Order: sequence, then C-alpha cells, then structure tokens
Amino acid sequence: MFPYYAAGGGWRIQLGWGRIPQPGMPFNNLMLLPPELTLRTTKSGVRLFSVPVKEIEALFTKVQQAQNLTPAQASQQLQAFNASDRLRLKTTI
Repeated sequence: MFPYYAAGGGWRIQLGWGRIPQPGMPFNNLMLLPPELTLRTTKSGVRLFSVPVKEIEALFTKVQQAQNLTPAQASQQLQAFNASDRLRLKTTI
C-alpha cells in the first residue's frame, strides 16, 4: 500500500517516492511530485487515477504550446532548448 495523506475536502494525495540508484552513495531514493488519487468509473469499471496536484502548476511558466505536430516538427522545436534548460513536456496521444 502506498502512503497517502487525506487532505481537507476529501483529497487523497500520494507521497511521491522514487528509487534511482546513486553510484557511490548509501541511498537510492528521491521525492517525486505528489499526485492526487481519485476513483473514476470507466467502461471497464472503477479505476484508480493519479494526476499531479494542481498546485504544481505554480512552479512552471508556459514558454510555448503546439498542437498536432509530426514527430519531425516536435523534434525541431525541442532543439531550441539547451541541455541546461528546465523542460516539462505535457502530451496527449
């Protein structure tokens, strides 16, 4: 069972915890963005959904937005970012 926090208003927020090996270090863990957990009825029955909490949006500034790109167009737009830039991609496929 994943640890979660029951916030006011009925929210269920999962504690984000990941494991990534850290060579030469005595630990391999990191904190992840906390997701809100919800139950939704789908055509296959009730399912658990996990979406980052809405407060995360305050950490990001939208630089550009594009829709209906081909893979080549998307690749070309990504080349404009330097390796040192912070980059968040949100996609719908």
